Formats: sequence, C-alpha cells, structure tokens
Amino acid sequence: MEANKERLRQNLTDKEYREQYADSTLVGDIAIQVQALRRQRGLSQADLATRIGSKQPKISAIETPRNGDRLPNWELGTLCRIAHALGTRLKIRFETYGSLVDELETLTTESLRRPDVEDDNVLFPRPPMPAPDPKAPERTRWIQELMIPWLWSDRLDIPRLIGWLQGHGLPPVGHEEEPYHWLLRGIAVKGPARDYLEKRFAERLAIVLGEQPDVQPIVDDAPDEFLLNLYWTCAGLIRPGFLGEQLWSAYRRLKGSKVSGAVRDALQGALVHNQFGETKPLRELWAPMVEKGRHYWLRGDEIVGYEGILLRHRSVKPNLETIFWALGRISKLWETSFADRQSRFKRLIEGTPELNSPDAVNQMINFASRSDSGWQEWARKLVMVDEEQKPPAPREASAGLRARAAPLSLKLRQGSVAVLAEWSPGQPLTGALYFEDAAFAPFGQQGFPTREPNVVVFLNAVLTELGNAQDVRPDFGFPARMLHARAYHLVQQSRQQPTLHT
Repeated sequence: MEANKERLRQNLTDKEYREQYADSTLVGDIAIQVQALRRQRGLSQADLATRIGSKQPKISAIETPRNGDRLPNWELGTLCRIAHALGTRLKIRFETYGSLVDELETLTTESLRRPDVEDDNVLFPRPPMPAPDPKAPERTRWIQELMIPWLWSDRLDIPRLIGWLQGHGLPPVGHEEEPYHWLLRGIAVKGPARDYLEKRFAERLAIVLGEQPDVQPIVDDAPDEFLLNLYWTCAGLIRPGFLGEQLWSAYRRLKGSKVSGAVRDALQGALVHNQFGETKPLRELWAPMVEKGRHYWLRGDEIVGYEGILLRHRSVKPNLETIFWALGRISKLWETSFADRQSRFKRLIEGTPELNSPDAVNQMINFASRSDSGWQEWARKLVMVDEEQKPPAPREASAGLRARAAPLSLKLRQGSVAVLAEWSPGQPLTGALYFEDAAFAPFGQQGFPTREPNVVVFLNAVLTELGNAQDVRPDFGFPARMLHARAYHLVQQSRQQPTLHT
C-alpha cells in the first residue's frame, strides 16, 4: 500500500494527471456511494428513482457513469434529492490534491455507507445495549454475547456475517441445527433494544443480498448452503423495508435456474414474510399458487399462496377481496375432496385475524354468496348463516304519527350455535340462546345468564342501541363470529327502515 501511495504522490505532481484523476475519483466516489447506500437501505434502482420523482435509468446512469473526458452533467438538485431519499445530506467542499493520497486506503465501499436518519445516534440516541437473556439456554447466551456487540458497533464488518452464514466463527453450538437458527437466536433479547437489533441485522443482510451472491458467489465452499442460511435468516427476521426488494430481485435472477429445492424453499419463505409494495409478487407468485396449487419454479402450493396474500394484506395494503377470492379458488381446487378438507378450509378462515371484525365477516359472507366469486357450494355452507327476521310491515304516514325504528325479531343459526332475539331501539334485549347443544338460556330485563359469559358479550355487543360498540372476541370461535356479523348487519338494516308509531 505504501508503494502505491508513493506512486500516486509522484503522479499527482503532473497538472494534467492530477486534474483528471481528481475528477474521475469524484465521479467514482459518488457513483459507489449512491449504490452502497441504496443497497444498504434495501432499495432497487427503481425504488430510489420513485423516491426522487424520476425513472430507473437516471439512477443507473449515476451508479455506472460513462467513461470519457467530459464530467457527467449531474444537477446539484438531483444529488440533493437522492441524498434526502437515502436519509442523508449532501456535502460539498474543496480539498487539496494531496488528500487524494490518504484517501487511497481509507475510501472503501464500507466507509462510504452511512446510517439511516432513524439510526443517527446524535439525533435519536439508541437504547442501552442489552445484555444476553439470562434465562436463555447457555448456548443461546453464547451467540448473543457474540452478535449483540457486533450489531451495536458502527463498523458493519460484513465479512464476519458472511462467515457466520457459512457456519464459521460461531460458538460451539453443535451441528444439530443450521447457522440461521443460531443467528436468529442471537438477537432474541427482550425489551426495546430488540427492534434496534433487528433493524441493524436487516441492514447488514440487505448489503449481502445486494452483492448478488446467487449469481456471483461470494463464498468458495457450499454456496447453496450459504444461500439457504441467508434466505432463512431473512424469513425469520421479517423486515420487508430492508429485505423485500432485494429478495424479489434475487428471485428474478434465479427463477428457472437449477438451484436446489432447499434453496428455493428458503427463498420462498423469505419472500412470503418480506412483502413490499410492488404488485408483481402477487401476480407472479401468490395468485398462481392459489389458482393452480403450484408454481412453475418455486415449490409452494395453494396454502403458501394464501399465506403470501394474507401477509401482503397485513403488511403492504389491506385487501379483503383478494383474500376472499383466494379462499374461493382454494375451495374449487378442493372440490373433489371437500369432505376431507372442510375442517382445514375452516382453519384457513379462522386463521385470518382480520375476520374478527363483524363488518369483515359480513363482507366475506356477501362475497361468498355471489355467483361469480368462485366459492364452491360446500365452502359456502361453512360461512352462510341460516337467518330469519320479522320486522313489522311499515305503515303509511298520517297526521299525528311519528317515525320510530322498527322492532326486530332475529333467528340465526351457524353450526351448533343459534340465537333467537327480539330487540327494539332503546329497549332491553329479550330472547333466548341455543349454544353447543345446551338448553335454551333465556335472557331479558333481569340480566343475562352467567353460564355462558362469552354469549353475554356477543349479544351485548351486537343487539343494543349502541350497535357494534365492540368487536366480537377472538375466542368466540368461527360460528359465533358469523352470527355476530349477520346480527349486526340486520340491526343496522332495521335502523334504516323506520316504522311509524302514534
């Protein structure tokens, strides 16, 4: 290195050389840093372009400038917008030519990376560094003692992570589990520092993914094992803001290749749990799995596709209609063996926490009842509620009459649960409940029966003048949620159809 520095020092004494070298170094440093920061943030070129209101070729031209005598025509405003989009500021200053000699060994890809604004310890002091979990098994404490200081350090030390993903340099944890198990346990601490550790870890994983190890191996031994551990670590971390775009890019590079099934499964798991805003994964991954029960390259079935759609709904953009569409397609795939799969189909619905809302359940019932929804008859029977309502017939308005909401008589049944109730706005609830083959339990002005406390909440939440003041509790189970949704819907309807009384 000293010989190189001396050679550069001598060359810089030539005016033409030093000016050309300084200009090329300036352009190269900007190009390298934009790429390094973009990968550090887990962004594609298209993502960064969107953030600055431009197109992907603009970022590509900055990261890979053309060689030539003329400097690129980069506008200062464009560079400032890129800096802001990357959570940094742009700094311009004049330096001596001699400083180029010292920068020869100090400027590296890692030295050009910067923490995101949320990780700026001056603006937002980070929590105290946590200690290993004292209640964890001894070997887990070993890995935490190794990883916590590494993640707390401002030095990224990516080569160390690459070694860990190969199983090198880990504590004596044995060979019964893959390295990714231990890496995830290494950040499994309690308290507010857990979130900080996960972000720092995802940042480093995004850098490794950005090196495209799937097509340009960065390890000599067992590259498939390295990829397997890399992808499963991403799947367990669940940080789509850092990892989603990078994992999608990896899929786009690998799809159709002959990489092992184990690596494909790991990448699939990482893609499921790190959803991002682009709609292509929905169209290219999850929808085909749901429709056909398979994917042409990944090994996921309709359940994996449904999980991908569900997690996308939660983390990217709520879209209940896509969930209901997926359930309908699955019911069609299972049409020939529905008798054996009814309980599993029911578990798919029950495993959708969004359906704790009666409004969402009612929306699903209405969707399933449509002829064009794709829901098969056997699946419809699992969600449809047998119902009967008898509101009084409206009377014509006349002098001396005043409008008042009509009383409502409900008879609803879903599976082994049934409700018989009469309700009039402003009046106590009367009726009876039939639950799990038990005898009818009457209720009225004297209060609700205490034998089935969940039913008390169920009816109280639905059939009062407050309407749906509180959602049905998750422990009610699937039938009660169906009844809750329909009862609330019918009450709302009765409110909109007043009957005239003297």
